[in-house]
Amino acid sequence: MTDEQHDGADPGESPDPHRDGAGDQAHAQARGRVLSQFAETLIHQVRDQPIRICDHLVAGRVRGPEGERWRSIVTSPEARSAVTELLPDIVDQVLAHLLNALDQGDLPLAWRGADGTCVDLYDLGRGEMAGWLFGEDSWRERFSGERFTE
Repeated sequence: MTDEQHDGADPGESPDPHRDGAGDQAHAQARGRVLSQFAETLIHQVRDQPIRICDHLVAGRVRGPEGERWRSIVTSPEARSAVTELLPDIVDQVLAHLLNALDQGDLPLAWRGADGTCVDLYDLGRGEMAGWLFGEDSWRERFSGERFTE
């Protein structure tokens, strides 16, 4: 098409005035806030808490059948050290696969934000969430209170 057919408008520009300039920036900031809320909750609830619980299990500080099972398996200081070292890596692998499934649309889930609105995690993450788990300025680095390795 020629410029005349577009009345001189750039064909790459959005016809929606709410998606241009300040509107785009405000939308991106809102999306970033919601994504950060999701990431922080995910890291605290699904990463840090299981690591802490397993640390208590491997240290023999949990009573009951679960604690007894761990004590019967992790019997030497070397085993305790190895399990303690590997726990964050195991949890991170599970998280990476969860986020990858969300990124690929294989696990259709939604996130309910603090304001009560729901957003599809596939749309929210734009196929990039698994990558945000690792690396510089990662979700682990920003939100985790537990140890991790690069």
